[in-house]
Amino acid sequence: MVQVSNSYLVLELMSATQTQLPVIKYQAPHPRFLFEQGESPETVFGDLSGTSTGGLPLFHAARVGQYTSSVSRDKSYYADVIGANVLTTLQSGDVETLILDFSNIGKSPNYVQVHLVQRPSTNTSGAFTIADAEDALNAEHGAELVSDVCGWDQFMDYHFAVNTAKGGGLTFGKVVPKIEKAGYKYHVLSGASGDYTLYAITPNGLSIQMTGMKSGSYTPSDTPTAVDGLCGVGPTSCSKASSDMHV
Repeated sequence: MVQVSNSYLVLELMSATQTQLPVIKYQAPHPRFLFEQGESPETVFGDLSGTSTGGLPLFHAARVGQYTSSVSRDKSYYADVIGANVLTTLQSGDVETLILDFSNIGKSPNYVQVHLVQRPSTNTSGAFTIADAEDALNAEHGAELVSDVCGWDQFMDYHFAVNTAKGGGLTFGKVVPKIEKAGYKYHVLSGASGDYTLYAITPNGLSIQMTGMKSGSYTPSDTPTAVDGLCGVGPTSCSKASSDMHV
C-alpha cells in the first residue's frame, strides 16, 4: 500500500506473486477482490502481460475500498437507491465487508468492485470514530447542497465514477426520487452531449459520479452548469456567496 503524495488516498497494488518480502506481513480478513467460481485474474481483467512505453507493468483498476460504520445501511443504499449489484457480505470476527459492483448498470468492461469495510467503533487510535467522520462529511454536504443544482463542497471530489450503459433503463427520473426519499444529498451537473452528470452522496459521506444516464421523468429546478470554479457552481439563480459554497 502506498500513500498518494500529499493526499488522503492510498493505492493498493495487488499481484499473484511478489519477490520483495521474505514472509507474509499481513493476513487480510477478507479477499482483496472477489472472484466467482471459475474466474481468474486473466478471465476478469484480460491480458496482464502488457507493459508501458517505459517497460513497467500496466495497471488494471480492480477495487475501490472505503470505510463504513454500517454495512446494513450501505447495502440498502447501493441496492435499493442506486441499483448496484450487491455480490455478498463477508464476516470475519468483528470485521464485516460489503462487496458490490456495477456490472448490471455500468458500461462494459465493468469488473471494478467496491468494498466497504466495517470495523468495531473502538478500532481507532483516538476518540474520533468512523461514524464521526461520516457525520462531519454529511453535515458539510447538508449545509452546502441547497438544491439539485445549487451548491458544492470540496469533499465531493472524493468520488469514484460509474459510466452507466446508455439505454440501460437507469434514469435520473428513477434514481433521484429514491435518493430524496432516503434522505441523502446529490448534485446535478451539465454533461457531454446534453446529458446530465449525477453526483450522489452515499451514507458514509463520500460521493459517486454517475454519467450516461438519461433524464427520464426528471426535470431540474434550473439549468445545470459545469464546475467552472467551486464558488461559481450552479446557474445564476444560485447564491454565489463563498459562505454558501465552501472551497
